[in-house]
Parts: sequence; structure tokens; C-alpha cells
Amino acid sequence: MNFARVCIVFALLGLLVAACGGAATGPATSTQPGQAATSPAVTSANVVSPAADACALLTTAEIGAVTGSKASTGEPRTQRGDSVCRWSLSSGVLDFVEVTITPNGGREIFDSYAHGYYEVDPEHVTGIGDDALKTGTLPGGSFYVVSGDQLLTFRFSLPMSVTDPYGTMQLLVENAVSRT
Repeated sequence: MNFARVCIVFALLGLLVAACGGAATGPATSTQPGQAATSPAVTSANVVSPAADACALLTTAEIGAVTGSKASTGEPRTQRGDSVCRWSLSSGVLDFVEVTITPNGGREIFDSYAHGYYEVDPEHVTGIGDDALKTGTLPGGSFYVVSGDQLLTFRFSLPMSVTDPYGTMQLLVENAVSRT
């Protein structure tokens, strides 16, 4: 492995660690000695609308055709009320495509990414959703697409052999957005 590839691997690992940190573990419970744990009351104020199924936005066949690497079956999970799906690519252990659907509050999150979250404002991409951004470093990066109050986040790390990772991913982003 050459020095540049090693640097990219460590940079991507740093981004992954930062993206995974600080996740909430769920609502707090209260206990008193001798009492069973109780959860806080569920009210309309603290119920979040369920996200659509992120795994339904892309297929393994189209991911494979666009990236040139065989994609695994999407691995679904829910994170803080968001639907997340991740496809691993056969080209390497760090290669993947991931989609997150944030059904509520997406406009506010998108606006923070667009203005001030990053040291340099991300590049806007025209013609996708109400607005779209792309950011990151090669061979990985992110697209953020807002439609109404819903935010779609696309994270990826493609093989080094892909000469235009953002152009390649934009095809998948457009396909996924057309299905929402």
C-alpha cells in the first residue's frame, strides 16, 4: 500500500469515527431502590415521524453497475429516528455507499451544513431535490439533499480506480431522490 493510500485510509477512518461519535442511546429511565425502571411518557411532542426505508432507495444491482464493484445486500438500521442503509462494496473493506433519511428537521440541518458548519461552504449541486450539497475528500465524500423538511444524506467511499467519485455517486443520488 503506498503512502498516499495509507493517508487516505486514516483520513476516512477519522471521518467515520467522528460521524459515529455521540450517538444517543435512547430515552432516560428513572429508578428508585426497589422499583423497576420506567420510561418517560410518550407524548405527541416527543414522537418523531418514522423515516421511510432507506434500503428501498437503491438496489445492489444499480450500485454495482454505477460503481463497478459488487454491492452487498443493504444493511438497514435506525439511528435517532432516521432510516439508514449501508451497502459494502467488494472492492475493499473501506468502500461503501450509505443513505440516511431524516424525515423531520432536515431543512435546519441542511442549512447548517450549507452555511457555517464546514470551514469552507460545500458546493451546491443543481437539479436535485429543493437543494443539494456535496462535500468531502477523495475517494469518499457526502451529498446532502433537502426536499421540504426531509434530508437525504449520502455518504460514500469508492475504489481509488473510480476517476470521478462525485460524478459516479451523483447518478445514484439522482436515482434515489427520484424514488422519494
